[in-house]
Order: sequence, then C-alpha cells, then structure tokens
Amino acid sequence: MSMNINGTRTLLTLLSLTWLMPFVAAHAQKREASASLPVQVMPGLQATSPEEAAAALTREWRAPYTLREGKLPARRERELRRCTDLDGVGVNDVDVTVTHEFHAFQMKFIQCRALQRVARAQPSRVSHVREVLTMKAPGEVLPAALAAAFSDEDAGRLAKAARTGRSWHDVDKALRFEMAPNGAQWRELQVQGESDEGYLQWWATGDFNADGYEDVLVFRSLGATGGSIADLAAFVLTRTQPKGVFQVLERLR
Repeated sequence: MSMNINGTRTLLTLLSLTWLMPFVAAHAQKREASASLPVQVMPGLQATSPEEAAAALTREWRAPYTLREGKLPARRERELRRCTDLDGVGVNDVDVTVTHEFHAFQMKFIQCRALQRVARAQPSRVSHVREVLTMKAPGEVLPAALAAAFSDEDAGRLAKAARTGRSWHDVDKALRFEMAPNGAQWRELQVQGESDEGYLQWWATGDFNADGYEDVLVFRSLGATGGSIADLAAFVLTRTQPKGVFQVLERLR
C-alpha cells in the first residue's frame, strides 16, 4: 500500500513540476527583461558616476565669472562660482569679451547642464543606443540636428530635417570621421564636414527621460573651416528600436 502511495506522490510531484515549468521560465525571462543597465559616464564629462556628477555641480571653479552690467538686476550675487550659480543665467548674461573666453565659458555652461542631466539619470531596461559608441562613422544614424548651425536659420532648418528622420550625413554628404588621438580612451572622434571641422565626444548613457529606454549624451564642437565662428552643443539622443536614425530629446547649448 505504501509503495502505491509513494508512487502516486512521485507522479503528482512530477506533474506539478511539469505544469509549473512554463511559469518559472516566463518569470525568469521577465526578471531578465527588467534587469537594469547602469548609467555610464565617459571621461570627457570629467565625472565617473551620477553621484560624482551631482558633487561636481557644487564644486567651486578656479576662477569666478561675473554677470554683465545691467543683466539680471534682481540677482544680488553678481559672481558665478559653481554650476549651481548658473540657474536662471544665460550664456549672454555673463561678462566675457573675447571669442576664446566666450567659448570657454560656453563649454563650461554646457558641461554644467550635462552634469545636471547625468545626476538625475536612471538605469535603463532596454538599449538600442550602445552600438553607436563604437561606430567609426556614425553619420548615418546621428540626426541632422548635429550638423553645424552658425545661425538661427541653420538651427531651424536642421531641427526640421531631424524631425523628418534625416541623418547628419543626409545634410552633409562630405561628412567624415576619424579617431582622435587618445580617442578610444576619451570616446572622441574628429569630424570633417563640407565647410566645418571639429570633434565629437560621447559623454554618458542612461535613461534621461524615465521611459525605460537608454539614451546617449553626446557633445560636439564644430568651427567654420578657416574662420573663428563656432557651434558648441550637447545633445540627448535616443532610439526605441534597433535600427534607424536617433531622435533628439534635448539640445544643450
């Protein structure tokens, strides 16, 4: 009798396991799908994590900047000593006179805004952006908005091209890239266009808009060939499918 009881128990156990296996597998797949992709911060942003980015926002600079006479008169403190002092301040509100000083401050301004985004970034569930970090010629997948915009008219035209899914290469057929010196370490590419040249740096990856998809933060600096005019900007880009041109979530400049 005991043999029959034991045999019945064994059979029921095997049947239960067989019945549960699809549910266990589905649960494992769901858990794997929800696994987090951590925020990555590249050397060009001079931070290594969201926590370090948050700390950098309050760190004092070596030398302060001063607001221009007549700009933002309601601000009692006229000196800018750290990124957090830039809240409510525009690039043209600051007292910089010569071109190279203006570009240096603009670079700092963009970095501060980028650090704010990284400090708030979240891990991602899905990524369709990481492959771009190792592309030697990413012009076919980067949006047209990354092309140089030396005027408001240029910026509007390129933003429209980006909204219609056109790539950087679509609006500049002469576009080419080369690995910069120490580019592998700094995630940097040299850029040459039809009438401009400069460089591109990958700064961070993470979920910057809380939709679960990984985004990428990229900085690019372009100057007119043979001239002094320049366009510096950072972009938060995303892609919610494996292929195609990236979309612009935000432009920082």
